[in-house]
Amino acid sequence: MTTDAYFILQALRICYEAHAIQLDRDNKPHLFHCIRVAEKQATAERVVIALLHDVLEDSDIPITRLQAEFGEPIAAAVLALTRGKEEPWSSYIDRVCQNVDAMHVKISDISDNTRVERMDAKAAKRMPMYTEAYERITRELSGQ
Repeated sequence: MTTDAYFILQALRICYEAHAIQLDRDNKPHLFHCIRVAEKQATAERVVIALLHDVLEDSDIPITRLQAEFGEPIAAAVLALTRGKEEPWSSYIDRVCQNVDAMHVKISDISDNTRVERMDAKAAKRMPMYTEAYERITRELSGQ
């Protein structure tokens, strides 16, 4: 097994551990959302980050575990993608825009969150915020 495959499988195990019983707003396992986001990534590192992108927000798994298992760059990107409960959206997006891997994953996350199949009243209310973040991150990435 290659190192990339090993890390992806480890990330998938942690993703499952964190989200095994959680349902999304479309009443499907939240794990499926993480997998869809991961499938859109161009590098193994971003696949791992995508699988883990909601772990810190939605579980008791600590950042120290991600640091130990995947190293600081991946843990830093996951941390950048973790929004605090009271954190303003704009501050959160500012932080995401400081990490190129986090930006790529967030673009896919927003795309998946705004799929018609997942749209509910909460997502519809967030559409302007999602659109603004998507456009900002896309601009930032095009300037890289």
